[in-house]
Parts: sequence; C-alpha cells; structure tokens
Amino acid sequence: MKKNKKISIFFPFYNEEKILNKAIINLVKNIRKLKYDHEIILVNDGSTDKSLKIAKETSSGFKNIKIFTYPENQGRGFALKHGIDNSAGDIIITTEIDLSWGDDIVHNFINAFEKEPTADIIIASPHLSGGKYINVPFKRVFLSKVGNFLLRTGQGYDITMYTGMTRAYKAQKIKSLFLDEKGKEFHLEVISKAKFFNYKIIEIPSQLEWKDHKLITNKNPS
Repeated sequence: MKKNKKISIFFPFYNEEKILNKAIINLVKNIRKLKYDHEIILVNDGSTDKSLKIAKETSSGFKNIKIFTYPENQGRGFALKHGIDNSAGDIIITTEIDLSWGDDIVHNFINAFEKEPTADIIIASPHLSGGKYINVPFKRVFLSKVGNFLLRTGQGYDITMYTGMTRAYKAQKIKSLFLDEKGKEFHLEVISKAKFFNYKIIEIPSQLEWKDHKLITNKNPS
C-alpha cells in the first residue's frame, strides 16, 4: 500500500458518556503511531445523554478528529453509512469506540492491506484460528458462532464473521455500493452486495474483549 494513502477511522457512538473521554484519548494515542496520513471520524447516532458534549470537549485538542451528529437515533447501519459518506480516506476502517477489538486493530488492518493489496474488504473475526472472545458471556459467543455458521451455510460464502462492525474497506469500493439498511442488517447487506460484484473479501483473526462497562450494560439493558 502506497504511503501517500490516507486512512479514515471512524467510530459511531450512542449514549456512551461514561467511556467517551477515556476512549477518545486512548484511540488517539494508539492511532497517532500510524505511518499513514489519517483522520478520525466520530458519528453521534442521536445520543440523548452528554455523549456529544463530551466528544466535542475531548476532541477539541486534536486537529484530525471530525464529529458528525444528527438529532435522533437512526441505528448502526445509518451511522456507518453516514461516516463512510463523509470520509476522505482511501481506506476506511470501522470499529468500536472502546477499542474492544484491541488497541492494535487499526494497525492490524493496515498490515493486512499491505500483505493483500488486492483485497477490497477485510473483516476482523474471532472465529478464525488465532482469534478469540475474552469476557464475552457464553450465550453471546454461542449465538454468534451459530448465527454466523447458519449465515455462511445459507449464503454460500466462506466467511466466518458476517455480523461484526469491525472491518476495513477500500473507499472507492464501499462507496460504490448502494446501501440502505439502517440497522445491524447493514453488515449482511455489505457482504451480499460486495460478493455480487465479485469484491475480494478476506478475514483476519482478531480478539474481541468486552470491557467492564459492556458487561454492566449487558446486565442492565436500556
């Protein structure tokens, strides 16, 4: 991958006031080590708490962070599409705001593109050899494995992680797809349409670790 490429890394968030300050500082610390020019895009998916205020205050000291927001919660797919449409990078990386896929996930995607420059989409998967779940409740792991197995069987594509948000895309490729799903079905829509156009999709083994706040949220769903 040419060094003059620009990387767009973006993170949608909804009602994350408890973690946003620390999360933004941590992700900037990790991403600033990139050898490529980059931008960080935060998409506020209609948060009703103080998330937007905290994001603006924390981001004010960093020149390469952009924040996009809209007043009502629209769903993960809408937030992802909004970030993709407003990104300026040649490579677009989407992942969780708390870096639950690891502090090095962005670097791992970049390394994967350097090794496989013909790839169009790269998916992080805990289901591959070398990947794993950490602190994720057994029920969630079981449902993910079974759900993705059924999707792989039904779709006929050799992909182990249909449902994850943590992915990297060649901007030209993902922006050329007409995508209209607003919810989590967005992930399936991308794969289905990418396969229709013969995009090259690869996966990398990754570790998904639920942080303490996610465990708390899981016990007390809003």
